Amino acid sequence: MKSKLILSLLMLLWLQQTTALTFQVIVLSDEVDNNPGDGICEIPIGFGFCSLRAAIMEANALGGLHTIELGPNIHELTLLGDDDTAAAGDLDVTTGYITIIGSGPETVINANGNNRIFEVFNGRSLSLKNLTLTGGRAATADNNGGGAIKVNDVSTQLFTDQVIITNNSANTGGGLFATLGADINIHNTVFKDNFTEDLGFTNIWGPAIFCSRCEMFITASTFTGNDNGGKAIEIEQGFMSMTNSTVTNNEGGGIRTTNGGAKIRFSTFVSESGQNLSHFSFDGSDVLDIQSSILWTPDGGFIDNCQAGDKPTSSGYNIVSDASCEFSAVGDLEMTDALLASLTNNGGFTDTFLPAVNSPAVDMVPLSACISATNDVLEYDQRGAFRPDGAFCESGSVELNLDIIFRADFDYDD
Repeated sequence: MKSKLILSLLMLLWLQQTTALTFQVIVLSDEVDNNPGDGICEIPIGFGFCSLRAAIMEANALGGLHTIELGPNIHELTLLGDDDTAAAGDLDVTTGYITIIGSGPETVINANGNNRIFEVFNGRSLSLKNLTLTGGRAATADNNGGGAIKVNDVSTQLFTDQVIITNNSANTGGGLFATLGADINIHNTVFKDNFTEDLGFTNIWGPAIFCSRCEMFITASTFTGNDNGGKAIEIEQGFMSMTNSTVTNNEGGGIRTTNGGAKIRFSTFVSESGQNLSHFSFDGSDVLDIQSSILWTPDGGFIDNCQAGDKPTSSGYNIVSDASCEFSAVGDLEMTDALLASLTNNGGFTDTFLPAVNSPAVDMVPLSACISATNDVLEYDQRGAFRPDGAFCESGSVELNLDIIFRADFDYDD
């Protein structure tokens, strides 16, 4: 195992040293590369004008590790069609490892409802940072999963950081569809106002994310306003890890696991229209485990926090506004209001719910239990503010720092 890891690291180093190129996109129109594989992103030949599609095609043709840089502009995908070369329709990642870096939310890739935006193929990797994906649509009989992004197969990887995925649609996975062992890493990302479309012949699931047999790690992210088609995040026969995240105001509720598992730590769930958590395991072997989190639905019992059927498992220190989850682990508080302020920007990239000074969430979790869903010692909250602020951690996604100091190195590896 150790020799295999060393070999993989040496191969990665070789790829970085021998093939890594950076393509700077200056053309906003959707045009193909003149000569994929020559190491030059240009349309037409001789001028060096590089479009986003041309950069993807060049990176695919070369293989290896490549970076694409985008300015604060709107890149519209207008070339219609359905191929697997990125020459038309969506932007296909077919070889190598591609990183796309924007200039912030004002860097927009807009598919205008013509097709999905990205598809990542077997064993490839796509990293997205500092940009917005919108207008993606996958709602035809043979192309119906992943409105913004579709990730296929084992060893295929997706990384997002400071990305907004909004107003995309699909029959399944309005924002993201991942399947067959794909490795998904969602960090500091917003899934907002994505939705599913009913084509009449398949189920509509996961307006934000549909994960079928994938492995997904979510940190410091917010899911809000994702509508039509069950819970915002649907996990089937896969596994999800979530830490320091917020799930709120999604039409069908929060998270559903079906013959799959999830581990949730220090997250906040608020819903007025659907259950926050739903879990089903055919043989009882799959577990949805939650700790140090907040679950809230309105008073009156019209909407339960936990759906009837198999119940999530509590590992303690959760605050639940009703008794539907049947939590009784150490530190659990049922029938309790966490006293949260409204969803807003309290610092950092994503919107969050700040607990009141007198919230029962404050100083609720002992230092020994301030552990992430990946069993790492927590050092920050959803915003990137230091956690803990004192000898205890707050339950939920936000630490009530009165003098907020944000980490400079808030990134994937934390």
